[in-house]
Amino acid sequence: MKHKLFQVTTIIVILLFALTVGYYRDDVSGASGASSVFESAERQEHDSSFRWDKKRSSLQNNGSKDDRSAGAAGNDSPAGAAGDGSADGATGGGASDGAAGDNTSGGASGNGSADGSSDDAMQDSLSDEQNIIIDFPEDISEDQVKINQNFSPLQINIEFPVQEKDFFYTHPVHGNGKNVRDYQSVVLATMASVNINLDGLYEYEASFADHQLSLSLKNVSEIYDYVVIIDPAHGGSDLGSTHEETTEKELTLAISQQIEAYADELRAKGIGLFFTRETDRNVTTKERLCYAENADLYISVHINTNDNPEASGIQAFCVNNGVDGSKKAAAVCLEQVSQALDEKNDMVIMEIQSDLLSEIEIPAFEIQLGFLSNEAELQRIKTKEYKKKSAVGIIHAILEIYEKGLE
Repeated sequence: MKHKLFQVTTIIVILLFALTVGYYRDDVSGASGASSVFESAERQEHDSSFRWDKKRSSLQNNGSKDDRSAGAAGNDSPAGAAGDGSADGATGGGASDGAAGDNTSGGASGNGSADGSSDDAMQDSLSDEQNIIIDFPEDISEDQVKINQNFSPLQINIEFPVQEKDFFYTHPVHGNGKNVRDYQSVVLATMASVNINLDGLYEYEASFADHQLSLSLKNVSEIYDYVVIIDPAHGGSDLGSTHEETTEKELTLAISQQIEAYADELRAKGIGLFFTRETDRNVTTKERLCYAENADLYISVHINTNDNPEASGIQAFCVNNGVDGSKKAAAVCLEQVSQALDEKNDMVIMEIQSDLLSEIEIPAFEIQLGFLSNEAELQRIKTKEYKKKSAVGIIHAILEIYEKGLE
């Protein structure tokens, strides 16, 4: 009996202790409140989650799009004449991608989303702000504020020196969040960084006044006469077709990097050229669809495969989703690429089932640049000459479609 009484007493003591510790932790957590997300990076470096209090949201949402992330590369590589294929584009691999698909900034001191504010007073204070506003310290000059825009993923990064570790607590990012998917602000040591993730293809204009940076976003369709998306198929964990140690994803990226060498020349003609990926990263269907929303033409670059190892040649595929121009655009590209590679082609455009292409509401198609399953053809595809000629053919197709239309 005494033994049982001792056991019951022990259990009661343990329960009381657990309840006391739990209450204490809840009390401490509640006391820290919103300021807990603005602790130093050293305190949060192992915390992968971002806390977001909507009442502290300072970005006004005016009907932003669905939560989508996208990537498009727009680096201005030097370009030679589009017709002679003389420009040296980047070969396979890819430059370092700071975000590489992971849009968190690490150790966030402040994190926001474009969900909008819940305070009427806050909405009133934002009503006149049409841009994204970022404060910077009074002792910092404009030339110390660095702005970098990435198109893969769609992100604008702002950095400037700061001494206050809780700077973004007293100076949160504010303004118009209509085209902002989310943002992260962080102070690491003496450097402040803001990563603004966009929900589509926009270019920014920056202005400075009263120790504030003001960013206005402009849809690329308002900047260029014609917007073309190049989609290097697959990427990241999605290898595409494979043959021994060669993957489709690496070949499509290498060819797209050759296309990118002509970006400056196309832009000079009023054609904006953007890429869904510049590096070996995962790109979701939603991300890819995001590009098509503000574009005029979508070209998905693939390398083919077949159970028959003798299958060879260039092919183009499209879907029958009621969008005018896809089949004509595919035919133009097939002809130009075949000419650039000096290959005969029966010019048959095949209709396929594609979750991606079927959702795109502009002319869109796949160009299949040879067969990875054909050993002899694969060896040609892997050469720099083949990649460059393929790129030249695609550039010629873009120019023809732009100049002559798809009627």
